[in-house]
Amino acid sequence: MFEFKNIVLLTNKMEPKNYSHQGTKSSYLFVLFHTNVAISYDGQEYFHSPKDSVIVYEPNTMQYYKNIDSSFRNSFLALEVESEYFEQFNFSLNKLFIIPPIYSERIFYYMDRLSYIINTPYAKELVEDVPKFIEQIFNLLDEAYTFSVKNIKLENPLFVTLFNIKNKMIDDPIKFTTKETSRLFGYSEAYFCKKYKQFFGTSPSQDRKKLIVNIIKRYLETTDFTLEQIAEKCNLSSLPHLISMFRSQEGTTPHQYRIAFKKKISSNDFE
Repeated sequence: MFEFKNIVLLTNKMEPKNYSHQGTKSSYLFVLFHTNVAISYDGQEYFHSPKDSVIVYEPNTMQYYKNIDSSFRNSFLALEVESEYFEQFNFSLNKLFIIPPIYSERIFYYMDRLSYIINTPYAKELVEDVPKFIEQIFNLLDEAYTFSVKNIKLENPLFVTLFNIKNKMIDDPIKFTTKETSRLFGYSEAYFCKKYKQFFGTSPSQDRKKLIVNIIKRYLETTDFTLEQIAEKCNLSSLPHLISMFRSQEGTTPHQYRIAFKKKISSNDFE
Protein backbone atom coordinates (compact mmCIF):
# COMPACT_ATOMS: atom_id res chain seq x y z
CA MET A 1 0.00 0.00 0.00
CA PHE A 2 2.97 2.28 -0.61
CA GLU A 3 2.49 5.26 -2.89
CA PHE A 4 5.23 6.45 -5.23
CA LYS A 5 5.16 10.20 -5.86
CA ASN A 6 7.07 12.81 -7.87
CA ILE A 7 8.81 10.23 -10.04
CA VAL A 8 11.71 11.41 -12.20
CA LEU A 9 13.63 9.00 -14.39
CA LEU A 10 16.31 9.31 -17.08
CA THR A 11 18.21 6.54 -18.81
CA ASN A 12 21.74 6.60 -20.28
CA LYS A 13 22.35 10.09 -18.94
CA MET A 14 25.75 11.59 -19.78
CA GLU A 15 27.33 13.37 -16.83
CA PRO A 16 29.84 16.25 -17.12
CA LYS A 17 33.28 16.17 -15.51
CA ASN A 18 33.32 16.67 -11.72
CA TYR A 19 29.54 16.54 -11.52
CA SER A 20 27.95 17.17 -8.13
CA HIS A 21 24.37 16.79 -7.04
CA GLN A 22 22.46 17.63 -3.88
CA GLY A 23 19.73 15.06 -3.34
CA THR A 24 16.33 16.66 -3.05
CA LYS A 25 14.94 16.81 0.45
CA SER A 26 12.19 14.24 0.09
CA SER A 27 13.36 12.00 -2.76
CA TYR A 28 15.16 8.69 -2.77
CA LEU A 29 17.54 8.28 -5.71
CA PHE A 30 18.50 4.99 -7.34
CA VAL A 31 21.50 5.18 -9.69
CA LEU A 32 22.71 2.46 -12.07
CA PHE A 33 26.21 3.14 -13.43
CA HIS A 34 26.87 2.03 -17.02
CA THR A 35 30.56 3.04 -17.07
CA ASN A 36 33.44 3.39 -14.62
CA VAL A 37 33.32 6.45 -12.40
CA ALA A 38 34.74 7.74 -9.11
CA ILE A 39 32.08 8.80 -6.64
CA SER A 40 31.92 10.50 -3.27
CA TYR A 41 28.98 11.22 -1.00
CA ASP A 42 28.43 12.72 2.43
CA GLY A 43 32.05 13.92 2.67
CA GLN A 44 33.73 10.57 1.97
CA GLU A 45 36.90 10.17 -0.08
CA TYR A 46 36.40 9.34 -3.76
CA PHE A 47 36.30 5.64 -4.54
CA HIS A 48 35.96 3.59 -7.71
CA SER A 49 32.48 2.68 -8.90
CA PRO A 50 32.77 0.13 -11.73
CA LYS A 51 30.27 -0.60 -14.47
CA ASP A 52 27.09 -2.33 -13.24
CA SER A 53 27.39 -0.90 -9.75
CA VAL A 54 24.32 0.60 -8.11
CA ILE A 55 23.37 2.71 -5.13
CA VAL A 56 20.15 3.92 -3.52
CA TYR A 57 20.64 7.31 -1.87
CA GLU A 58 18.57 8.53 1.02
CA PRO A 59 16.95 11.94 0.62
CA ASN A 60 19.14 15.02 0.87
CA THR A 61 22.43 13.22 0.23
CA MET A 62 25.20 15.20 -1.48
CA GLN A 63 26.83 13.25 -4.32
CA TYR A 64 29.95 13.94 -6.40
CA TYR A 65 31.22 12.13 -9.50
CA LYS A 66 34.54 12.22 -11.36
CA ASN A 67 35.44 10.71 -14.70
CA ILE A 68 37.68 7.67 -14.80
CA ASP A 69 37.14 7.02 -18.47
CA SER A 70 36.66 9.80 -21.04
CA SER A 71 32.99 10.05 -20.08
CA PHE A 72 30.49 8.27 -17.92
CA ARG A 73 26.84 7.34 -18.16
CA ASN A 74 24.21 6.39 -15.67
CA SER A 75 20.48 5.86 -15.38
CA PHE A 76 18.58 7.13 -12.39
CA LEU A 77 15.19 6.93 -10.74
CA ALA A 78 14.14 9.54 -8.17
CA LEU A 79 10.93 9.18 -6.20
CA GLU A 80 9.20 9.98 -2.96
CA VAL A 81 7.98 7.07 -0.86
CA GLU A 82 7.61 6.31 2.84
CA SER A 83 10.91 5.24 4.43
CA GLU A 84 9.26 2.00 5.59
CA TYR A 85 9.16 0.85 1.98
CA PHE A 86 12.88 0.04 2.02
CA GLU A 87 12.69 -2.00 5.24
CA GLN A 88 11.60 -5.05 3.22
CA PHE A 89 14.90 -5.20 1.31
CA ASN A 90 18.29 -6.61 2.27
CA PHE A 91 20.42 -3.98 0.54
CA SER A 92 21.48 -0.92 2.52
CA LEU A 93 20.80 2.66 1.54
CA ASN A 94 23.78 4.90 0.73
CA LYS A 95 25.94 1.84 0.06
CA LEU A 96 27.40 1.05 -3.35
CA PHE A 97 27.44 -2.55 -4.57
CA ILE A 98 28.02 -4.36 -7.86
CA ILE A 99 25.32 -6.46 -9.47
CA PRO A 100 25.69 -9.20 -12.11
CA PRO A 101 25.36 -7.90 -15.70
CA ILE A 102 22.27 -10.05 -16.32
CA TYR A 103 20.50 -8.14 -13.52
CA SER A 104 21.83 -4.79 -14.69
CA GLU A 105 20.39 -5.43 -18.15
CA ARG A 106 16.99 -6.43 -16.79
CA ILE A 107 16.78 -3.47 -14.39
CA PHE A 108 17.68 -1.16 -17.24
CA TYR A 109 14.92 -2.76 -19.32
CA TYR A 110 12.34 -1.77 -16.71
CA MET A 111 13.88 1.67 -16.28
CA ASP A 112 13.68 2.22 -20.02
CA ARG A 113 10.00 1.24 -20.05
CA LEU A 114 9.34 3.52 -17.09
CA SER A 115 11.13 6.39 -18.81
CA TYR A 116 8.93 5.92 -21.88
CA ILE A 117 5.74 6.05 -19.80
CA ILE A 118 6.78 9.00 -17.65
CA ASN A 119 8.43 11.14 -20.32
CA THR A 120 6.21 10.45 -23.34
CA PRO A 121 2.92 12.42 -23.39
CA TYR A 122 0.98 9.88 -25.46
CA ALA A 123 2.02 6.99 -23.17
CA LYS A 124 0.01 8.26 -20.21
CA GLU A 125 -2.55 5.49 -20.65
CA LEU A 126 0.18 3.14 -19.39
CA VAL A 127 0.65 5.07 -16.15
CA GLU A 128 -1.03 2.32 -14.12
CA ASP A 129 2.03 0.15 -14.85
CA VAL A 130 4.40 2.58 -13.10
CA PRO A 131 4.14 1.11 -9.55
CA LYS A 132 4.57 -2.40 -10.93
CA PHE A 133 7.78 -1.50 -12.78
CA ILE A 134 9.21 0.36 -9.76
CA GLU A 135 8.55 -2.64 -7.55
CA GLN A 136 10.15 -4.96 -10.10
CA ILE A 137 13.26 -2.77 -10.24
CA PHE A 138 13.76 -2.87 -6.47
CA ASN A 139 12.90 -6.56 -6.21
CA LEU A 140 15.49 -7.35 -8.87
CA LEU A 141 17.98 -5.09 -7.12
CA ASP A 142 17.44 -6.93 -3.84
CA GLU A 143 17.79 -10.32 -5.51
CA ALA A 144 21.00 -9.20 -7.24
CA TYR A 145 22.33 -7.90 -3.92
CA THR A 146 21.70 -11.29 -2.29
CA PHE A 147 23.66 -13.08 -5.02
CA SER A 148 26.47 -10.52 -4.76
CA VAL A 149 26.77 -10.87 -0.97
CA LYS A 150 26.89 -14.66 -1.26
CA ASN A 151 29.47 -14.28 -4.07
CA ILE A 152 27.52 -16.70 -6.24
CA LYS A 153 28.70 -16.91 -9.85
CA LEU A 154 25.80 -16.68 -12.28
CA GLU A 155 27.49 -17.76 -15.51
CA ASN A 156 25.73 -21.13 -15.30
CA PRO A 157 23.68 -21.49 -18.54
CA LEU A 158 20.93 -23.14 -16.52
CA PHE A 159 20.63 -20.05 -14.31
CA VAL A 160 20.45 -17.77 -17.35
CA THR A 161 17.62 -19.89 -18.77
CA LEU A 162 15.71 -19.87 -15.50
CA PHE A 163 16.29 -16.15 -15.02
CA ASN A 164 14.80 -15.38 -18.43
CA ILE A 165 11.83 -17.68 -17.80
CA LYS A 166 11.26 -16.12 -14.39
CA ASN A 167 11.10 -12.68 -15.99
CA LYS A 168 8.50 -13.86 -18.48
CA MET A 169 6.40 -14.86 -15.48
CA ILE A 170 7.06 -11.50 -13.78
CA ASP A 171 5.86 -9.67 -16.90
CA ASP A 172 2.70 -11.77 -17.21
CA PRO A 173 2.03 -13.96 -14.15
CA ILE A 174 -1.58 -14.57 -15.17
CA LYS A 175 -0.51 -16.27 -18.41
CA PHE A 176 2.65 -18.01 -17.22
CA THR A 177 1.52 -20.65 -14.75
CA THR A 178 4.03 -23.09 -13.27
CA LYS A 179 3.02 -25.60 -15.91
CA GLU A 180 3.49 -23.06 -18.69
CA THR A 181 6.90 -21.91 -17.45
CA SER A 182 8.11 -25.50 -16.98
CA ARG A 183 7.17 -26.12 -20.61
CA LEU A 184 9.49 -23.25 -21.61
CA PHE A 185 12.21 -24.82 -19.46
CA GLY A 186 11.99 -28.03 -21.50
CA TYR A 187 12.06 -30.42 -18.57
CA SER A 188 9.46 -31.87 -16.21
CA GLU A 189 7.53 -29.56 -13.91
CA ALA A 190 9.06 -31.25 -10.84
CA TYR A 191 12.64 -30.71 -12.12
CA PHE A 192 11.83 -27.12 -13.08
CA CYS A 193 10.49 -26.37 -9.59
CA LYS A 194 13.52 -28.03 -7.96
CA LYS A 195 16.05 -26.01 -9.96
CA TYR A 196 14.04 -22.79 -9.61
CA LYS A 197 14.02 -23.10 -5.81
CA GLN A 198 17.70 -24.04 -5.81
CA PHE A 199 18.63 -20.76 -7.51
CA PHE A 200 16.01 -18.33 -6.20
CA GLY A 201 15.21 -19.75 -2.77
CA THR A 202 11.48 -19.99 -3.38
CA SER A 203 9.13 -21.96 -5.60
CA PRO A 204 7.74 -20.59 -8.89
CA SER A 205 4.20 -20.99 -7.52
CA GLN A 206 5.07 -18.84 -4.48
CA ASP A 207 6.58 -16.13 -6.66
CA ARG A 208 3.61 -16.23 -9.02
CA LYS A 209 1.19 -15.96 -6.11
CA LYS A 210 2.92 -12.79 -4.88
CA LEU A 211 2.80 -11.29 -8.35
CA ILE A 212 -0.91 -12.02 -8.77
CA VAL A 213 -1.67 -10.58 -5.32
CA ASN A 214 0.14 -7.40 -6.40
CA ILE A 215 -2.12 -7.25 -9.47
CA ILE A 216 -5.17 -7.71 -7.24
CA LYS A 217 -3.94 -4.88 -4.99
CA ARG A 218 -3.63 -2.55 -7.97
CA TYR A 219 -7.18 -3.36 -9.05
CA LEU A 220 -8.41 -2.72 -5.50
CA GLU A 221 -6.55 0.58 -5.35
CA THR A 222 -7.31 1.99 -8.79
CA THR A 223 -10.67 0.54 -9.91
CA ASP A 224 -14.18 -0.13 -8.67
CA PHE A 225 -14.18 -3.67 -10.04
CA THR A 226 -16.01 -6.19 -7.91
CA LEU A 227 -14.02 -9.05 -6.42
CA GLU A 228 -15.72 -11.38 -8.87
CA GLN A 229 -14.54 -9.23 -11.78
CA ILE A 230 -10.99 -9.13 -10.39
CA ALA A 231 -10.97 -12.92 -9.96
CA GLU A 232 -12.01 -13.29 -13.60
CA LYS A 233 -9.34 -10.85 -14.83
CA CYS A 234 -6.68 -12.72 -12.83
CA ASN A 235 -7.91 -16.06 -14.22
CA LEU A 236 -8.61 -17.40 -10.72
CA SER A 237 -11.01 -20.30 -10.42
CA SER A 238 -13.34 -18.73 -7.87
CA LEU A 239 -13.89 -15.83 -5.47
CA PRO A 240 -12.95 -17.98 -2.43
CA HIS A 241 -9.67 -18.80 -4.22
CA LEU A 242 -8.92 -15.09 -4.63
CA ILE A 243 -9.78 -14.28 -1.00
CA SER A 244 -7.71 -17.19 0.33
CA MET A 245 -4.70 -16.28 -1.82
CA PHE A 246 -4.91 -12.61 -0.84
CA ARG A 247 -5.31 -13.33 2.88
CA SER A 248 -2.33 -15.72 2.89
CA GLN A 249 -0.08 -12.99 1.44
CA GLU A 250 -1.47 -9.84 3.06
CA GLY A 251 -3.01 -11.05 6.30
CA THR A 252 -6.29 -9.34 5.48
CA THR A 253 -9.18 -9.71 3.06
CA PRO A 254 -9.39 -7.84 -0.27
CA HIS A 255 -12.44 -5.95 1.01
CA GLN A 256 -10.64 -4.81 4.17
CA TYR A 257 -7.58 -3.86 2.12
CA ARG A 258 -9.67 -1.68 -0.22
CA ILE A 259 -11.35 0.10 2.71
CA ALA A 260 -7.98 0.75 4.43
CA PHE A 261 -6.46 2.08 1.20
CA LYS A 262 -9.36 4.47 0.58
CA LYS A 263 -9.12 5.76 4.15
CA LYS A 264 -5.41 6.38 3.72
CA ILE A 265 -5.94 8.26 0.44
CA SER A 266 -8.72 10.36 1.97
CA SER A 267 -6.50 11.18 4.93
CA ASN A 268 -3.64 12.25 2.65
CA ASP A 269 -5.98 14.41 0.57
CA PHE A 270 -7.24 16.11 3.72
CA GLU A 271 -3.70 16.88 4.87
